[in-house]
Order: sequence, then structure tokens, then C-alpha cells
Amino acid sequence: MPGFRSLDSSVKAIIAAATVGAVLAGTVTALVVSRDAGPLPPCDLPSQSELDSTVAAAAAWLERSLQSDGTYWYEYDRVADEFAPGYHDVRHGGVTMSLYQVAAGGYLDVTSIADQGREYINDNLVTDGDLVAFGQPHLELHLGSTALTIAGLVHRRIATGDTGDDELLRGMGRWMQLALRDDGGMWFGARYQGNAAGGFFEPTIGKTSTFYTGEAFWAFGLLANQFPDEGWDDSARAVANYIATKRDIEEEIDNPPLADQWSAYGFAEMREWGDLEGDELAYVRSLIDQYGGRLERELRREAKRVGDGSSEPDESERQARGAAFGTTVEALASLWRLSATDPGLTDLNAAVRDDLVCGAAILAARQYNPDRADRWPRPDVVEGAWFLDDVTRMDDQQHAMSGVLLAIDALDAP
Repeated sequence: MPGFRSLDSSVKAIIAAATVGAVLAGTVTALVVSRDAGPLPPCDLPSQSELDSTVAAAAAWLERSLQSDGTYWYEYDRVADEFAPGYHDVRHGGVTMSLYQVAAGGYLDVTSIADQGREYINDNLVTDGDLVAFGQPHLELHLGSTALTIAGLVHRRIATGDTGDDELLRGMGRWMQLALRDDGGMWFGARYQGNAAGGFFEPTIGKTSTFYTGEAFWAFGLLANQFPDEGWDDSARAVANYIATKRDIEEEIDNPPLADQWSAYGFAEMREWGDLEGDELAYVRSLIDQYGGRLERELRREAKRVGDGSSEPDESERQARGAAFGTTVEALASLWRLSATDPGLTDLNAAVRDDLVCGAAILAARQYNPDRADRWPRPDVVEGAWFLDDVTRMDDQQHAMSGVLLAIDALDAP
């Protein structure tokens, strides 16, 4: 579940990375160097076709998981051969978004898979006049559910050219603005208060979410770039300033900045409006540092897991779950795109690029292929997934798939 709290309740050295070696049998070798702990082992990067296959296998897992009502398998334990009960609308919005993101990345056949997941969203839209949210009216409506639905439908628009959802997107954007505070922060969402006239939305004042703010920031940025001159950029800029200057303090983040890939996505959208400056630029530089440190730690875990490569990877070695490490690669992808064009970040571009492609390599290696999946009682649920402690969840496929997809363009970048 996304973290949240009630309002009443060192900067690390930037990792320098350099690509070394040559192309051998279609594989590039990169070496990431840390100032703090000595050189890391080489990171063998797959070819584009291997990353394409990784994305396709994850999308196929999600297609197999679809239920008649448009929901996905939520969580599966391969040892117990059991699916966990329960569901979460924010994760549904995120998985459907990721599928539309894949479609927008050129895998147009995936559109039909996402459209099936969209059926659950269509069946759970709550409306008050020109305001629309995704959720169930008898429950608290989460900001993240609607923000990620906006992101998904924008990517559907990009993939297909279909503008039929434009008014729905605007209605959802207006609903998000209900939760926008004067200082640029975002409330957790809203409750729907039913009455004889139908009902109305009441923002959940006093309650925030660690990540919903970043998701809303990205959604506002996407709306601004799809519908320019409608004022969505004003909302995005307000949230961006809050994230860069206040959120980590208000949310009591122990090791700021918060590792939030949604904010990285949002700042990448803002780059369309001009160079980053001041607090926002400083924040993005610190975010690059934070994700570089996360990537370094995961590379060291991967080195222990695979050893010298002479035997099967040691799955008893602790590693980040697919969702957690997938968000790192997603963030690096947005930060790489930012650093390629923003003059305040270009000095970090090469390092971010190498971190990104190494991260994608690790994700591709950890995904279960058909041979490894055949060892389990339900190969169709294991194949194409990422597991931690014998459990996979729908967002493991979501974030890992998006991270690998967004890294493909970096494979041939200088």
C-alpha cells in the first residue's frame, strides 16, 4: 500500500560511470566506478532484442492475469501456489498506465491488453458535475488512482491518436485540483459525500501521501503538454516547487530527497517548458545522486547473486523486489532524458545513462524465462514475472516493465 501520514503526526557522492570494453556477440560491457567502495563488477548489458523480449514477456504476464471484470492478478505465492485476496485501485491504475506506456513506446498490440484493464476503471468512475475520479464512491478516493489513470490515458492518446478521452482527462485534472493546496502540496484525495442531488467531493484535508503528490505532479505535466494554454502548467509548477522545497520536510523523509520516480517523470515533462533553475534544478541534481546510490547498492547485490557466472544465480541472496528496483530504473530513464537536454544537468548525462542501462540489464536477468518457470507448479504465472521471497505482485511487472522499456533508447546513446 502507498505510504501516507497525517500532518499532525548526506548528500552522497555522485557515482561516476564509464562505458568500457567492446561489443561482443551483441553485448556491451559497462563498468560502474564508486568513489566510496572501489570498482564494481562489470554489468553485461543485453541487446535491444533482449530488452524487447523482457517487455513483451511482462506484458504477456499481465494479459494472462486479466480477469473478467478487468482486474489483474494481484499477488501470487509460487511455493504455496496461492493468489492473495484483496485489491488496490492505485496499483490497478499504475499497471494499466504502464501497459499504455508500452503501447506508446511502439508496442501497439499492447493497447488491447490495457483497454481490458481500462474496463475496471470505466466501471468505477465517480462524477460530480465536471469533476471525475477513479475509485469507489463508498471508499476514500485516492489521488494516486486518478493521477495514474490520467497518465495512462495520455499515453493511450499518444499511442493511438484517439482524442475521445480528452474531456474525461480534463475532468480528472479538475478533480485533482480539488486536492491542490495553496503551497503546492496535495491532499490524500477526497471522499464522495452522497446526498439527494447525487453527491459532492470533499478533499481529505489534513492527510497526505508520500507518493501521491509526485503522481499528481506528473499527471499535471502530462495534461499541460497535451493541452497547452489551458493552465495545467500552473498546477504542475506549483507542485514542482513544493516537492523541491517542502515535501521532504513535511513528510519527514530520513534521507532526502525522497526516491520518487514520479517526480522524475514530472520534471521530465516540465523540461518541455524551459530549462530547470533554482530550487528545482538543485532538487533534480540531488535526485540523480540518490538514484545513483540506489543503483550502486543493487549492483553489489547482483554481483553476490550471480557470483562468477559459473552456476545458476543464487536466489537466496537478498535483492530488491521488481517493483522497487523497477522504480529506480524508471527514475533513471526520466533523469537521463532530462540530463541530455537541460544545460544544468548535462555534466551528469553520461553517468546517468550508464546507470540506466546497467539497471535494465539487471531487471532483464532477473525476469523468469520459460525454462526457469517450468520448475514451478504454475509456469504460466511465474514466466515473465519478478519474484522476491517467492512472491510476485502486479506492480512488480508494472515497474520493471516500464523501466526496461524506457531504457531501450539509451542503449545506443553516446
